[in-house]
Amino acid sequence: MARKRGQTLDRTQQWALALAERKGHNKAVVALANKTARRLWAAEHHGVGFDPDHLSQREQRAA
Repeated sequence: MARKRGQTLDRTQQWALALAERKGHNKAVVALANKTARRLWAAEHHGVGFDPDHLSQREQRAA
């Protein structure tokens, strides 16, 4: 919808559209639902608000 109105797409929208073009609409819908559920679970688990622009980073382990 945003693309039709000339609005810019956020990262998640861009990802979902690119996935739909590569894998098909139905698989993209399921993948987006999975991604959203994991992001919301992580926000709840860590006690933080949902941040759609969050980029997770791996912790560096001491050798």
